[in-house]
Amino acid sequence: MRTRCAKNSKIQKKKEQSFIKNDGIENWVELDTVIGRQGGKSIMTINFTLCNFMVGFLLDFNRSSEVSKTFDSLRKKFSDNNLDFDSIMPVVLTDNGSEFS
Repeated sequence: MRTRCAKNSKIQKKKEQSFIKNDGIENWVELDTVIGRQGGKSIMTINFTLCNFMVGFLLDFNRSSEVSKTFDSLRKKFSDNNLDFDSIMPVVLTDNGSEFS
């Protein structure tokens, strides 16, 4: 099973790299979650690949509604500080986790 996941992950990574290269995208972020305990809290990580910086946000539940709340909060904080959210995060890459649906 691990080999299959690793193979699919490599294929997905190649597709992402091709998309980024073909569209001339120079800046993107990658999202993932680290799940502590099933049904418990998790950490959503945002990796800013341009500067190799990663930040984590504690989520009460590993659900898409929690991810949406976090992004709404980020958009507001960016806006309050005259920062353009879409230029800082023009492309957001995620895996197929249900928390990103």
